[in-house]
Amino acid sequence: MPLLTNTFLNWFETQSWSDCNLLELGSGGSTLYFSKFFRSVTSYETNSEWYSELSQKVPPSVNLQKTNSIYYSLQHETINDFDVILIDCGENRANVSQILANKKYKGII
Repeated sequence: MPLLTNTFLNWFETQSWSDCNLLELGSGGSTLYFSKFFRSVTSYETNSEWYSELSQKVPPSVNLQKTNSIYYSLQHETINDFDVILIDCGENRANVSQILANKKYKGII
Protein backbone atom coordinates (compact mmCIF):
# COMPACT_ATOMS: atom_id res chain seq x y z
CA MET A 1 0.00 0.00 0.00
CA PRO A 2 1.15 3.54 -0.65
CA LEU A 3 1.80 5.76 2.34
CA LEU A 4 -0.95 8.19 1.38
CA THR A 5 -4.13 9.11 3.21
CA ASN A 6 -7.23 6.98 2.83
CA THR A 7 -9.15 10.10 1.81
CA PHE A 8 -6.80 10.68 -1.09
CA LEU A 9 -6.83 7.02 -2.14
CA ASN A 10 -10.64 6.87 -1.99
CA TRP A 11 -10.84 9.93 -4.28
CA PHE A 12 -8.04 8.68 -6.53
CA GLU A 13 -9.79 5.38 -7.20
CA THR A 14 -12.93 7.19 -8.42
CA GLN A 15 -11.01 8.82 -11.29
CA SER A 16 -9.96 7.39 -14.66
CA TRP A 17 -6.17 7.32 -15.07
CA SER A 18 -5.69 4.60 -17.69
CA ASP A 19 -4.73 7.05 -20.45
CA CYS A 20 -2.40 9.06 -18.19
CA ASN A 21 1.32 9.00 -17.52
CA LEU A 22 2.60 9.57 -13.98
CA LEU A 23 5.93 11.05 -12.93
CA GLU A 24 6.57 9.97 -9.36
CA LEU A 25 9.28 11.83 -7.47
CA GLY A 26 10.23 9.22 -4.90
CA SER A 27 9.32 5.56 -5.23
CA GLY A 28 7.90 2.94 -2.91
CA GLY A 29 4.69 1.05 -2.31
CA SER A 30 2.95 3.83 -4.20
CA THR A 31 4.89 2.92 -7.35
CA LEU A 32 3.45 -0.58 -7.35
CA TYR A 33 0.00 0.71 -6.44
CA PHE A 34 -0.11 3.42 -9.14
CA SER A 35 1.20 1.04 -11.81
CA LYS A 36 -2.22 -0.64 -11.69
CA PHE A 37 -4.00 2.59 -12.66
CA PHE A 38 -1.74 4.60 -14.99
CA ARG A 39 -0.69 3.82 -18.55
CA SER A 40 2.91 4.35 -17.43
CA VAL A 41 4.79 5.38 -14.30
CA THR A 42 8.23 6.96 -14.32
CA SER A 43 9.64 7.02 -10.82
CA TYR A 44 12.88 8.54 -9.52
CA GLU A 45 14.58 7.03 -6.48
CA THR A 46 17.66 8.22 -4.58
CA ASN A 47 18.04 5.38 -2.06
CA SER A 48 20.20 2.62 -3.60
CA GLU A 49 18.92 -0.17 -1.35
CA TRP A 50 15.28 0.71 -1.93
CA TYR A 51 15.90 1.06 -5.67
CA SER A 52 17.45 -2.44 -5.79
CA GLU A 53 14.59 -3.99 -3.83
CA LEU A 54 11.85 -2.25 -5.79
CA SER A 55 13.41 -2.81 -9.22
CA GLN A 56 12.77 -6.54 -8.80
CA LYS A 57 9.05 -5.96 -8.24
CA VAL A 58 7.95 -3.33 -10.75
CA PRO A 59 5.89 -4.30 -13.81
CA PRO A 60 6.95 -3.38 -17.38
CA SER A 61 4.81 -0.22 -17.31
CA VAL A 62 7.13 1.28 -14.67
CA ASN A 63 10.33 3.08 -15.60
CA LEU A 64 12.19 3.10 -12.27
CA GLN A 65 15.24 5.35 -12.39
CA LYS A 66 18.03 5.59 -9.83
CA THR A 67 19.30 9.13 -9.34
CA ASN A 68 21.51 10.94 -6.88
CA SER A 69 19.22 13.98 -6.96
CA ILE A 70 15.56 14.18 -7.91
CA TYR A 71 15.98 17.96 -8.09
CA TYR A 72 18.78 17.60 -10.67
CA SER A 73 16.94 14.91 -12.66
CA LEU A 74 13.76 16.97 -12.76
CA GLN A 75 15.65 19.92 -14.24
CA HIS A 76 16.44 17.71 -17.25
CA GLU A 77 13.04 16.00 -17.53
CA THR A 78 10.43 16.91 -20.15
CA ILE A 79 7.74 17.29 -17.53
CA ASN A 80 4.85 18.10 -19.84
CA ASP A 81 5.08 14.54 -21.18
CA PHE A 82 3.36 13.59 -17.91
CA ASP A 83 -0.28 14.12 -17.03
CA VAL A 84 0.28 13.79 -13.29
CA ILE A 85 3.27 14.42 -11.01
CA LEU A 86 3.40 13.06 -7.46
CA ILE A 87 5.92 14.85 -5.23
CA ASP A 88 6.81 12.28 -2.58
CA CYS A 89 10.54 12.71 -2.17
CA GLY A 90 12.78 13.35 0.80
CA GLU A 91 14.41 16.31 -0.92
CA ASN A 92 13.35 19.92 -0.41
CA ARG A 93 9.83 19.88 -1.86
CA ALA A 94 9.69 23.65 -2.22
CA ASN A 95 12.74 23.53 -4.52
CA VAL A 96 11.29 20.63 -6.49
CA SER A 97 7.96 22.45 -6.84
CA GLN A 98 9.74 25.58 -8.02
CA ILE A 99 11.13 23.63 -10.99
CA LEU A 100 7.59 22.64 -11.96
CA ALA A 101 6.49 26.27 -11.75
CA ASN A 102 9.50 27.49 -13.73
CA LYS A 103 8.82 24.93 -16.46
CA LYS A 104 5.15 25.95 -16.49
CA TYR A 105 3.88 22.44 -15.82
CA LYS A 106 0.23 22.19 -16.87
CA GLY A 107 -0.83 18.83 -15.45
CA ILE A 108 -2.03 17.63 -12.06
CA ILE A 109 0.33 17.79 -9.10
